[in-house]
Amino acid sequence: MKSLLLLFCMVGISFLSQAQVYGTVSGKIYAQEGENALAGVTVILQGTSQGAISDIDGQYLLRQVPAGEYTLQFRYLGFQTKIITGVKVEPGKITTLNVGLERAASARLSEIVVTASFRQNSIQALYADRKKQSVISDGISADMIARSPDKHMGDVLQRISGVSVEDGKFAVVRGLAARYNETLLNHAPAPSTEPDVKAFSFDIIPSEMVDQVVVYKTLTPDQPGDAAGGAIQVRTKDFPALPYFSVSLGTGYNSQTTFRDFYTGRSKGNLDFLGWVGQSRNLPSAFQQVRQLYATLSTDQKISITQQFPNTFGAVSQPPSFLPFSAQLAGGNTLTLHSGRKIGYMAAVSYNYSHQVLNQDQAQYLLSKEEIYDLHSDIYQKKVRTGALLNLAYSSAHCKLAWMTFASNEFHNDFYIRTGNIFVSSDQVNPVYSLNQHIAQQGLYLTQLMGSHQMGNNHLRIDWTTSYGRSYRSEPDQRILTIEKKNGSSNYALYLSNENSPAVNTAARIYSKLHEDIYNAQISLSVPFRWNSESQLLKAGISETYRQRLFSILALGYASDLDPYGRGATIDISKDVTIENLFSDTNINRYRILLANIPQNTKDYTGKSHLSAAYVLVENHFFRNLLQLTWGVRTEYNFQQLISLNQPTQKYENLDLLPSINTTYHVQPQADIRLGYYRSVNRPEFRELAPYRYYDYNRNFIVSGNSELKRSLQDNLDLRVEYYPEADEIFSFSLFYKHFQQPVEQVNLGNDVLSYDNANHAYDYGFELEMNKRLNFLIHSPFWNRIFLYGNFSYLDGGVNFQGQNQRRPLQGLSKYMINAGISYTSDRGDFSLSVLFNRNGERMIFRGENDGLDTYEHPRNMLDFQASKKFFHQRFQCRLTLSNLFMQHTQLYYKYGNTSHIRFDPKQDRIISDVQEGLTAGISLRYLISR
Repeated sequence: MKSLLLLFCMVGISFLSQAQVYGTVSGKIYAQEGENALAGVTVILQGTSQGAISDIDGQYLLRQVPAGEYTLQFRYLGFQTKIITGVKVEPGKITTLNVGLERAASARLSEIVVTASFRQNSIQALYADRKKQSVISDGISADMIARSPDKHMGDVLQRISGVSVEDGKFAVVRGLAARYNETLLNHAPAPSTEPDVKAFSFDIIPSEMVDQVVVYKTLTPDQPGDAAGGAIQVRTKDFPALPYFSVSLGTGYNSQTTFRDFYTGRSKGNLDFLGWVGQSRNLPSAFQQVRQLYATLSTDQKISITQQFPNTFGAVSQPPSFLPFSAQLAGGNTLTLHSGRKIGYMAAVSYNYSHQVLNQDQAQYLLSKEEIYDLHSDIYQKKVRTGALLNLAYSSAHCKLAWMTFASNEFHNDFYIRTGNIFVSSDQVNPVYSLNQHIAQQGLYLTQLMGSHQMGNNHLRIDWTTSYGRSYRSEPDQRILTIEKKNGSSNYALYLSNENSPAVNTAARIYSKLHEDIYNAQISLSVPFRWNSESQLLKAGISETYRQRLFSILALGYASDLDPYGRGATIDISKDVTIENLFSDTNINRYRILLANIPQNTKDYTGKSHLSAAYVLVENHFFRNLLQLTWGVRTEYNFQQLISLNQPTQKYENLDLLPSINTTYHVQPQADIRLGYYRSVNRPEFRELAPYRYYDYNRNFIVSGNSELKRSLQDNLDLRVEYYPEADEIFSFSLFYKHFQQPVEQVNLGNDVLSYDNANHAYDYGFELEMNKRLNFLIHSPFWNRIFLYGNFSYLDGGVNFQGQNQRRPLQGLSKYMINAGISYTSDRGDFSLSVLFNRNGERMIFRGENDGLDTYEHPRNMLDFQASKKFFHQRFQCRLTLSNLFMQHTQLYYKYGNTSHIRFDPKQDRIISDVQEGLTAGISLRYLISR
């Protein structure tokens, strides 16, 4: 044992010592004209015997390079040889060097050698990389993510220009709700994670697993057409430049949660700590055996089966909430083979366990502004999030194969204690007390197999992708109980109806399950050619996507057969009859309590969707690459059907032609002007079409579907001016306009019912400003050169025509403005960094009202976050401190009355209907990294 331990220590010491001697050089090689990746380029590290050959994506990798300063040579047939001087290699670090090669006009000119310094070439490479994007886009890299306190992608997206996040997880691009955005994971469409809407829950993706996020705000024909707001491309980490293994541990503190009293429901599962609901909360077998015949059973039989359900109503006091915990293991390597071939692998697993306490005030009003109820909720949340990632890849000069698998699982155990008053009349107020335990497990699994192949000297390229994804959500045994003091009574009582009219918000158990599978296959052919002595590209492709959703929800309400006249029962809460024993076998017999199906809240349906797409795209370059034009058309055929028990099958079929044109004018190497137009489509989701009602306890609304919804078409126009004063600095200004035909909105129908409807048409316009600038222009010193000021501002406005009336109001889900700003400092050695981040979203319409006074808006709030990081022991040990929600401002929703064209909150006219308070969160994490 001692010998084994000694051997391990010696290997570790050797590993660490080598890491301090060697560094790595990596990058991408591309054609300066057309910016296409160049495969098979010979890379020579002059003065050594080391070299490499670029792969099909133009990537090259030089490992185990002794620390020092070098000159690199890049040679490729038909291009001018390029020599880069002053390339510094530091111990244990990665030097990134992207290189653009000039095409030789003749074989003689290919012998010309172009020499540039490392810094000059880095700037040129950055400009070229920006130029090759023919569309308007914004993004964030792994380096920027590491400088923020963000734990998951829901937080990260808020840092991108023109993007805000709703409920901490749903992306809103340019003020457009999640339904108008498309999510792509490594180029494959991601399945929806939500049962009610088309939306992807970004909080299930840990930020550590992400290499890059790009939000495309104009589309080309090779991208999905269902993205009027934008296409969000999330790319997980691929080939590691260095072999590494890291261990991360973290904990934190919340001012409203940690070391405070904590309550939960009486339902517990043995696997809760792992994030799995288990089998203990499933429907009792006695009920499952007679589920289809339950309504025909006798009352005594129903009472007997009701007794088989566990008596888990009530609250349980737990020890004060302890500190949260998070852990992650990650590792990877790239194996370099002969002739530039390489194999890469990367794996990561993560675990996060946390508590949170929220305080929520809710109210409801009539059109006359008369108050209906006033409620306060203490919400106790337990969350467990787990994730895993495995990437395997092989590449050579003419081929690349990759298999990527991602899985994420999230578990919620939310417990509500709600108190307040119901205003029956001006002289009658009924106090209420309500409990709800809502347990949910949701997750995502996605596996992809991708390939790229380059054939012949003309660089003809074939790209293909196959993928399978599954999203799931299980909500077993949600329990709702509400007791009241009616007619001036001094005691709370449970008021049960007969079995013909049980109420879901009085006493009920709800079981629901969702599984959505998505299969995708796509292939494209790219043919580069020259015309008028300039590089051009022709690309064509097809895509097939099949989705199937299985959804079931069963709502069972408690009722009573005690009264012979069918008036139910009133059960007083007392010392003998408590909430904890209310549904004991004794009281079920005593009050003849039985569970009855609630038809309007119970539904099973199967949704199927088949989307076939084909496109052709042409990329032209004119005037020695000063003008770039990307244009083409995409056609999408979609067949959608909804199959429900005992109801006619709903079928929807559309064929849409989606043209697109994007042009970029390179004013100078540091500046571009971009103009783009594209048509997009937005289709109703299965849940929006399904004719059933679901009770949302959190919002205290009933959500109903609408089978008459129609698909919407959008025309999108964008203009952007970009300027890059330095390689890592940017100033940009954008204008955009969008027109919607028959947009779908969520509507407040009154009586606490939400549904969906098509407006006639709508428009949305605005502008965006973005900057990222070093502060060395204030004082020329190394210190100020390491301070970055960055930010973006978006302003949006619009109007809607509904039922023939023009309404000067934003489209539902649109934020009036968005502000993201920050300042960061990174030391010269990169061992210390800190950043301060600010975020504010303007007024946002949450629901559209059917009548004046029921439009619901979210009030703006200011968010301020802080992050500091320090590395020790040769930068292998990292300590990070984060502070989030420093202002601790409340999240408020309000009804807009009076002049609805002025959406800002008016305390004299408007009424707040929801107020949620969160605490300040502090976190500390420790990371240990081993790499060569």
